[in-house]
Amino acid sequence: MANRLQLKRGTTTPGSIFYEGEPIYDKSGKILYVGDNGGSGSGAGSAVASASAYSAVTQLLTAASSSAGGSVKFYEDTDNGNNYVQLSAPAAVTSDVTFVLPGDDGSNGNVLVTDGSGNLSFAAPSASSFTLAADNGSDDTFNTGEILTFTGGTGIEATVSNNQISYGLDAQLVDIAGLTPTDGGFIVGDGTNFVVESAATARTSLGVDAAGTDNSTDVTLVTSTADYLSISGQAITLGLIDLTTDVSGTLPLANGGTNSTTAAGARTNLGLVIGTDVQAHDAQLDDIAGLTPTDGGFIVGDGTNFVVESAATARTSLGVDAAGTDNSTDVTLAGSYDYLTISGQEITLGQIDLATDVTGSLPNGNLANSTVSYGGVQLSLGGSDATPAFNLSDATNYPASSLSGTVANNQLANSTITVTDGSTSTATALGGTITFAGTSNEVTVSESSGTITVGLPDDVTIAGSLTVTQNLNVIGTAVTFSVETTRVEDRVLELGLVNGAAPTATTTWDSAVAFNYYQSSAKKSGVAWLDNQFMAMLSELSESADTGNADPQITATAYAPVAAGGLYVGGIASGNQVINSSQEAVNLIFDGGSY
Repeated sequence: MANRLQLKRGTTTPGSIFYEGEPIYDKSGKILYVGDNGGSGSGAGSAVASASAYSAVTQLLTAASSSAGGSVKFYEDTDNGNNYVQLSAPAAVTSDVTFVLPGDDGSNGNVLVTDGSGNLSFAAPSASSFTLAADNGSDDTFNTGEILTFTGGTGIEATVSNNQISYGLDAQLVDIAGLTPTDGGFIVGDGTNFVVESAATARTSLGVDAAGTDNSTDVTLVTSTADYLSISGQAITLGLIDLTTDVSGTLPLANGGTNSTTAAGARTNLGLVIGTDVQAHDAQLDDIAGLTPTDGGFIVGDGTNFVVESAATARTSLGVDAAGTDNSTDVTLAGSYDYLTISGQEITLGQIDLATDVTGSLPNGNLANSTVSYGGVQLSLGGSDATPAFNLSDATNYPASSLSGTVANNQLANSTITVTDGSTSTATALGGTITFAGTSNEVTVSESSGTITVGLPDDVTIAGSLTVTQNLNVIGTAVTFSVETTRVEDRVLELGLVNGAAPTATTTWDSAVAFNYYQSSAKKSGVAWLDNQFMAMLSELSESADTGNADPQITATAYAPVAAGGLYVGGIASGNQVINSSQEAVNLIFDGGSY
């Protein structure tokens, strides 16, 4: 595994936990923060990168492919869309090219130029000119940087927009160009535009009649009693025609009249005789005609008019409920039980009293628990068993008052206790006595409340060699070996036991293997376990006491250098090596932790 650096990380905004320059990563917001201040770890941090910023970078930069060069995209304002301007490298480049941008802005009209070595700058465009020639007039020289004006001639307009020059006709010519040359049509101005007028309309515009007369002679009306026409100069005014004085006779049916001078005659001629051909006026029919045919509405009289009622209102008017039942007769309940009551059309459900409202018995099959078990015997409710089979294994929790008598040895699976010294065995029947005896001055045996204790006398002296084939536990304040060589075959040497067993509470002492040596004075070095958390290689140490729980008992005066062919941390697998024999760091993880 390669070396890895992991930043401090968490799932919320980190708050004010920064050291200056400390990077912290918010996993939920996907934001990288760097501490601005706070040398004690209580300063603020600033967000320097986020997932959205990374996405923006991946959008801006496009890697080269097998068919196209790499590119940089500059996106427009996100409110306007997602279009962009892209700068791309050619698909093939002979050699590396670097462009250095100018350090400041140029002047108005400047262009970006290169010095041939990739250094860009703003400069005025090089002076240049070209000749303008036309069908009429003399030629003209135009210099770059001057303003070239395009002007339309008579009836022609010139427009410049977005680097494009457009020529168009005058508005009146556009009017005429858009007209349709109808047969006999005349082009006439209407005060705003040119339009095409027919001959009759054109005569009006010209002020002549169809004969070409100029209407200079007045037209007169012959005197008559009818006065629905009047004239003044060339203007004839149409007045109202009085049907009483200006009209005579009757208007035939074929011309839209009644061919009658009376109402009754008109109704007869029109086939509208009241009572024969048509219904006479009726106020109730007016009511119905004015109603709105709503979906599901019913026409019902309200005592004065006809109205439209909804289904619910119509049921009330009919005296029926939603099911169509006639509610004119009340429903009653028969019987003396009271778990149902009724009031009008409403039935109320009450509680059923199992004592008074229920008869018969409930079958066992309808019960959640229909049997009783005790002492390995199971009976159905209502059943009996004169000779139940009793299981002794179920008598563990029986009260003493429920058990009596004794069990003979021959009824037991194991009726003896066998004692052996490894070679000789003796079986003693239950109820018999087994005696434990010790060798005088070597072994002591005692019994108390059923407990047998086998031990050694207070002082044991062994003159010859001592061979212990099992565990040897020595409890005291010190063990001294005054020998030249100590050999131990055991693979594990344990220190720090409490009365021969592992500690059962938090320890407050240190443990060490010390090595005595002399250098200007008597000293001790060693390997020590300090403060319940550090394994230390010490070139010099001191002990505060050999007994008690003083903390610390070992004082590290100087730490020893360690010489090794490599360093492993957290295990002995190859992935746990952090420094190899070539003095190279490998597999290191710098983890800032979490917050």
